[in-house]
Amino acid sequence: MEKRSVQSLRAIRRSLIVLFVQIVVPMSLLVLPSSIIFIGATIPNLIAFETSLICVHICFLHSIGHNLILLLINSTYR
Repeated sequence: MEKRSVQSLRAIRRSLIVLFVQIVVPMSLLVLPSSIIFIGATIPNLIAFETSLICVHICFLHSIGHNLILLLINSTYR
């Protein structure tokens, strides 16, 4: 088995964290609110209209939030 240096392990760990953030941000800003809206629309009286309205506004923030996170976590853009 090949041993890796401490620096390469740090680089791998950092890249995995960056990839994890790139997965979590779209999920939390787009997929989760969209799922709540869909469930609220298909099953009556399960989710309040106000909750769906908040989810719509969160979906609008998806592109801004995703771009800001990408700018913060990628060293290329700093």
